[in-house]
Formats: sequence, structure tokens, C-alpha cells
Amino acid sequence: MQALRGIDLEIPAGSFTAVMGPSGSGKTTLLHCAAGLQQPTGGSVVLAGKELVFADEPTGALDLRSAREVLALLRGLADAGQTIGMVTHDPSAAAYSDQVLFLADGSIVDRLPKPNAGAVAARMASLVERVESAAGAGADAAGEPAAAFTWRARLAQGE
Repeated sequence: MQALRGIDLEIPAGSFTAVMGPSGSGKTTLLHCAAGLQQPTGGSVVLAGKELVFADEPTGALDLRSAREVLALLRGLADAGQTIGMVTHDPSAAAYSDQVLFLADGSIVDRLPKPNAGAVAARMASLVERVESAAGAGADAAGEPAAAFTWRARLAQGE
């Protein structure tokens, strides 16, 4: 079984990108491949000379005050030019980002620029419905049979 399929991703330098999706959608695998912790089985990962901060559920075990402090720190780093990639299940955490990528069945199936918590929660609810409906039909979240795996990620340095 392939964790990621057909990912072609470019993240602008100095941006804050959140990745969300149902459990098993490939979020952590995407983060691990981008960070060089895991080797993709095909394709390549290109980091354009920019250091990145990767955060996998950074607020998952924190109280609300501490979570806000961590998210404000990440937001401040991005505002200062640091590129941030964060996996989260929390729509409020994702709202601190510049964009949210939604994964399902190892593919990016949606994007939300300039997110707010309500819009993120609504997109996630819709995505979960699609995944459940597709699973009953034997297809992936896009309604297509499972595709072949290709991994290409490029984290751009910006203009």
C-alpha cells in the first residue's frame, strides 16, 4: 500500500502551510519525506536551500494557552521569513497558517488559502464525507480508482 500518490507540491519560502486529513491520509508521511526523515519510493524532494521548521501535531497534548503560544511562535517565525510545515487535526491550529492542504488517500485533494477555523472545519467535514462515500464505492477520495505513486515535492525559495 502506498502512503502518498501523485504529490507535486511547491511551498513558497517564508510561508506557513498546514496539512490536514483523516487518519491514514498520508499527512505524517508527507511531512517525513519533506523533512528527509523518510525516503520516497519514487520521485524526488527538492529543498531550495531554505531551512524549514516541521511540526507534527505541535499542539496535540497542550492546554489551550500553551497551544496558542506555540502557534503564535510558529506564526512569528513564518512572518520573519522561516518556512513552516505543520501537520494538525485542529482547525484552530490550521487557522494560524497561510494555507491548508487537505490530504485523502495519499493525495492532495483540496487547498484553502488564508484559512479561518470555521472554513477549515467545514472543509474537513466535507472531506470526511467524500472519503467515507468513496470507500463504500471502492474508489479514492476523488472518486477515482487508486492511482500509481509518484512523489515530487519542491519547497520553493520564493520570488
